[in-house]
This record gives sequence, C-alpha cells and structure tokens, in this order.
Amino acid sequence: MKKKSMRAIIAALLCVLLAFVLAACGSGTGGGSSEAPAPADPAPAPEPAEEPAAPVETITWNLGTINTDPAVSDTYNAEGHALALLAEKVKEYTNGQIEIVVHYGGTLGANPQLLEQCSMGEIEMFVGMPMSTSDPRFNAFSIPFVWDDLAQVEKAIAGGNGEIFNLTSKLFEENGMHLTAEGAGAFRGYGNSKKEVLTPADVKGVKTRVYESELVRAFWDGLTQTQMMSAMDIYTGMETGAVDGFENANTVMMVLKYYEVIQYFTDLNWQWANSAVYVVSDKAWNALTPELQEAVTKAAWEAAALESKEQAADQAKADTELEEKGITVTIPTDEQRQAWVDYSDGLIETYKTIVGADFYEEYMAAVAAGQ
Repeated sequence: MKKKSMRAIIAALLCVLLAFVLAACGSGTGGGSSEAPAPADPAPAPEPAEEPAAPVETITWNLGTINTDPAVSDTYNAEGHALALLAEKVKEYTNGQIEIVVHYGGTLGANPQLLEQCSMGEIEMFVGMPMSTSDPRFNAFSIPFVWDDLAQVEKAIAGGNGEIFNLTSKLFEENGMHLTAEGAGAFRGYGNSKKEVLTPADVKGVKTRVYESELVRAFWDGLTQTQMMSAMDIYTGMETGAVDGFENANTVMMVLKYYEVIQYFTDLNWQWANSAVYVVSDKAWNALTPELQEAVTKAAWEAAALESKEQAADQAKADTELEEKGITVTIPTDEQRQAWVDYSDGLIETYKTIVGADFYEEYMAAVAAGQ
C-alpha cells in the first residue's frame, strides 16, 4: 500500500513539472504571441579554399657574345644596348617565364666557339657574327665591296622578309639553330700603327690581323702578311707588335679603345659585317610553346631595330671622335676606293671556290634584291 502511494506522489510531481515546462515554453518574449519563433537560417557553409596556382617554372637561357657590357662602356655600344633590351623584353613578354643571362665580352669564348656551343645546345643563344668555321658558306657574308650602305642591308633583311634574312635563316637552320632576328651590323674600315692607307698597295709591309675566315684571309693575303687572331687578342697583339694593323668598324675602334694602339684609320667600308644575328639553339627553341617563341621573336626584333638605329648614328660620328683622339682618319676618294674594288673583283673565282659556286650566286642574287 505504501509503495502504491509513493508511486502516485511521484507521478503527480512529474505531471506538475511537465506542465510548468510547457507553460514556460509557450509564453512569448514580446507581443504575447504563443507561437515559438521560427528557427534562424543556418549559416552558409564556407567556400572551399582555392588551390594555390602552381608556380611557373622559370627557364634560364645563357647568351654568349663578344660584345661589350653597356655597364662597362655605354657609348658606341649599340650591340650592348640591344642585348640589354633583349633580356628585358624577353622577360616582360614571357611574363617572367624566360630569363636571359647575357655573358658579355667573350667570357664564354670568341665567336667561333660561341657559335659551336649554340649549335650543340651548350648555350641557348648567341648574338654576333656567323663564322665560317662552322660552315664555309658563312664566308659569303665576308665578300668585300658588295654593299653601298646600311640602308641597302636593312632592305635586304626587311624585318624577316628579305632575301638576306631568308638566306641567313636557311644556313642557321641547317646548322642546328633558329634565327630569330637580324640587325644591320656595321661596315668595317682599317686601322694601323704604321702609315696612312689609301690604296691596296699601301698595306704592303703592315702585318695585319684577320679573323677566322678563309675568304677574309684570301683577300688580305694578296696584299700583306696576315696573322689570324681572336678578337679578344687584338689589343694585346697591337701593343706587343705581333700585328701592326687590323680591320674593324670605326665604332669598335671607339668602344674598345683601339685608338690607344693605332695611329691611322681608313674609313674604307671594305666589308659589311653581318655581326648582329640573334640565334637560338634548336634544343632551346623546340622546347618552347608557340606563344613563347612568338614572344622571344618579338623581343629579338625590337633589340635588332635598336642596334641598327644606334649603329648607323654611331658610325656617322665615330670618325670625328677618332680624329679628336689624335687618329689620322682617311676617307678614300672614289678613284682610290675603285682600286680596292678592282682588286677584290680579281678574286671572285677564289671566293666561289671557298663558299661554293652555287651558293656564291645565291648570295649575290640576295644582295641584288636589296639594292
């Protein structure tokens, strides 16, 4: 009986407690509403964090050249300025995907070595003069007295559409390289420490440095004693008397301070130097996407245009500044120049033998197209 009574009391207490709870939940917090407030909308789930973009791999290209660093010599240095612009624009146009490290001043070798390294893919890029040590047909670009001025050369290059550019591009393609652009280069004169040179006969007895070209050597061998010598050794060779003279552009006489070791300069314009080719090894070129190839080509042509513009302006004023340095500068008369032309014409069969008769004709046709 006592157990039943206790259960009844507990049941009654639970009923009272339940009623109290229900009454509390039913009372509104304002306005007397008996309805419970609607539950708040759940907070939106956070957006999943975006995966960070994978870092773009930077491709580093080593560019070899014998040209001077503009940080070392800022004047009479069209080639150096062009190379600095090339590196800057390649980085800009590829959004930093390609960076060019320019090795100035022949630190990786002279032109023949640099060209070979580029052909083999040991360096990615070369800017300078194509050398016949890699292909005897490159001798054709050394044939004397075939151009009148740089305007003719630029017409024959024509921003990548001219006959000379097409011919140069073909040779590089056959030697494992891609020609991206070509500057106008420079005309070369003759400097020496012995005497004024006006006609071919005047060179007799002047030991003359020549660069590594069979055709160039054939030209000067008929006039005087020659010594094949790297461009990097000219200054020392002149200082020591190993050679008495050498041919090069008047701008080079200025930028490399050759006016310190010569006394005479003949503004002969005996040869156009195809000295501003911008070539990339096939290995490096073929690894690029079409978009990157386009970007590199655009940058190279901008650099070539700067080189051509500055080179023309520099060559126009270099003679005057050489005279101010105490150098006797001579510009041959038409008659004196014709004596040089006649001498060179007498070597045409030799030139054909060196470069190949068919390629000689092909080159001369390309020259004629630019005149």
